[in-house]
Amino acid sequence: MAIFLKTVVVLSKDEEMTTKLKNIFIENSFLISIMNSAFKCISKILRTNISLIIIDFEFAGDTTIELIWIIKKIRPRLPIFVVSNDNSVITLRKIVQAGIFSYAIKPIRSHEIRELIQVFDQPQTKKIFAF
Repeated sequence: MAIFLKTVVVLSKDEEMTTKLKNIFIENSFLISIMNSAFKCISKILRTNISLIIIDFEFAGDTTIELIWIIKKIRPRLPIFVVSNDNSVITLRKIVQAGIFSYAIKPIRSHEIRELIQVFDQPQTKKIFAF
């Protein structure tokens, strides 16, 4: 019998954050792909059954919103988690309006990731939550 693990894609160049995410998701039996190209990320979404995508807002700056819209067009039900250094209300409003699952302000803490995993594992979670 095949065992299917949930797959998480992280789009970031922040090595400290990606290392922390990788360790915690692997510890919780997830497959994780760290990517540093929006094109490769979209290609993976088209080819693979991804369970969650984590996007570092600083990776693409303002074009992150456009990237979220593209992902939502391709996979409307794919949960998107955004992490950012920017805690401005304007940026937050744009991110939420784009249709994300959740967001957090850097530095992201281990307990926030574990909470995300718990909420993510609950069936039919539809609320947006923040740390």
